[in-house]
Amino acid sequence: FSPACHVEKVIDTTAAGDYFAAGFLHALARGEKLKKCLQTGTILATEAIQVMGSELSPSAWNRIKSAING
Repeated sequence: FSPACHVEKVIDTTAAGDYFAAGFLHALARGEKLKKCLQTGTILATEAIQVMGSELSPSAWNRIKSAING
């Protein structure tokens, strides 16, 4: 179980599933436990739904890195 992250407003769900899968698989490939894989996928998908389209900004990637590694 991995709870959703809070967002102020969902802008666009384009590529949210792809980002979730990428985060999940990234963590899995690093040998992380299932819970960490789910959390990593959720973090990426959360960022994806807060922008229009599918491109994340450098600041979004910095937040992702901090959340995953912190």
